[in-house]
Amino acid sequence: MDKRASTIPLEWMIGIVVALLILIPTCLFVSKAQSSSQQAGTNFQDLARELSSFSTSEKKAQSFVLILDPDSSVILFKDKNKELLFEEIVNFGLGEDMITNFYTNYLLFPADKCSSAPCLCLCQETSKYRPIEVKISPQDIHLYNQDVSCPALTCSPLPGVDITKSFSLYRADKEQRRQALVFTKQNNQINVESQ
Repeated sequence: MDKRASTIPLEWMIGIVVALLILIPTCLFVSKAQSSSQQAGTNFQDLARELSSFSTSEKKAQSFVLILDPDSSVILFKDKNKELLFEEIVNFGLGEDMITNFYTNYLLFPADKCSSAPCLCLCQETSKYRPIEVKISPQDIHLYNQDVSCPALTCSPLPGVDITKSFSLYRADKEQRRQALVFTKQNNQINVESQ
C-alpha cells in the first residue's frame, strides 16, 4: 500500500473540518444580522399599516411595539420640514480643559422618497454629520446643529392620515430593541408618543 495515498484523505478531512469551523460561525453571524434588519423592516411596514388603520377606526388609543436596529430611527413627518432625529453630548479632555459638544441632528424631509406629507420613514443607517450651525460659549461648550443623511432610508407616505405633530425615535447601540409606542386620537388627529 502506498503511504502517500493514505495521507491524502486525512489531510483532506482536516481541511474540511477547519473550513467548516470557520464557515459555520460566519454564516450564523451574517444570517442573524440580516434577519434582524429584515424584522425591523417588516415591523416598519406594520407600523405604517397600523397608523393608516387607526386613522379610520373608532378607537381613541392603541399601542404598538416598534422594533429598531442599533443606530436606526423611525421618523413621522407631519409636513415637509426637517425633523429632529437625535441629540448627543460628547466631552473632550479632562477637568478644566474639558470641552463639551452638544450635537442636535436633523433629517431633512426626503422629497425623493415621500410624495406627500405625512410620511413615515425608517432610517437604518445614519450618515455622519454635516454641521450647519456652530455656536461657541465662553464655558467651552460647543453647540452644533447638523443635518444627517440616511443612505438606507425607507419611506411610506400616509395619505388621509392627519397627525398632530412630527415624531421621531432614535435607537442608540445599547438601548432596547423594542420600544412601546402609543397612538391617541383627538378630533380625528393622531398623536404618536413613545413610552
